[in-house]
Amino acid sequence: MRLPAVTVTVGSLFDKRLRGSREVDHQRTAPWVVDHSAFEAAFGPLPVTPHEQAIEDTARWYRG
Repeated sequence: MRLPAVTVTVGSLFDKRLRGSREVDHQRTAPWVVDHSAFEAAFGPLPVTPHEQAIEDTARWYRG
């Protein structure tokens, strides 16, 4: 359930859980942008595993 921002702001004055929720609210209200250019500039390019292969590898690992 999504609470209005003003409710979370006022409620966070009295409730620790809401205070914590307010700190990470941006994770639910703004799009996630992932950019690895700074990492790649520092460490060089790394191989990327295709999603299909990663899923298969993970399932194989999980099954033992």
